[in-house]
Amino acid sequence: MKLVSFEALDDPQSGEHLGVLCGGGENIVDIQAVEIRRRRRMLPGLMSMMGLLHDFDYGIEIIRDDLEYWEKELPPRCGFTLDEVRLLPPLGRPKSLRHVMEEPQDYIADGVVSFGKRVSQKIGKLLNKKKRESFSYYFGNSRAIIGCDEQIRWPQSSSQLDLEIELAIFIKKEGVNISEEEAMEYVGGYSLFNDLTATDLFQ
Repeated sequence: MKLVSFEALDDPQSGEHLGVLCGGGENIVDIQAVEIRRRRRMLPGLMSMMGLLHDFDYGIEIIRDDLEYWEKELPPRCGFTLDEVRLLPPLGRPKSLRHVMEEPQDYIADGVVSFGKRVSQKIGKLLNKKKRESFSYYFGNSRAIIGCDEQIRWPQSSSQLDLEIELAIFIKKEGVNISEEEAMEYVGGYSLFNDLTATDLFQ
């Protein structure tokens, strides 16, 4: 299931919607709209991705049920086509944004655009490593996250922006001292994430 955050171009004042990609990725089911048509109710947990994360497992079950209802009872059109919406960041204002590194030197070694073979080699290295004793991380600016096709604001003091293609992991519930065996119980989903850094400001 591919969840998206979006706003309707013909009604931007309605704000953020939570949807599911369907129809080969060309259309979006507006989950709240299905819920209103089906049950005549609005659920706060289905109004946005952040709302969903407050009670993720319950919300996902409702979404799966609503999708089955939509496939059987509603017209084949999924509410919106992609050209009728503006895609927002999946989670626009997370409470925390942390960049995790397997090794501290990874950030220095990958301070260039990482496409193609380099990405495959790095992912393979991460997946094949049997045991990870610890990870290093630093806090990112959660208010600087932008959505698909949005314009990047280039810092005036920088002449070099470097891109890293990363995997974003969404945590669906709080936890402390989580064991490796329990870790996946806290993961709500994944997304591709382009990390831009003004590398010349660090030199």
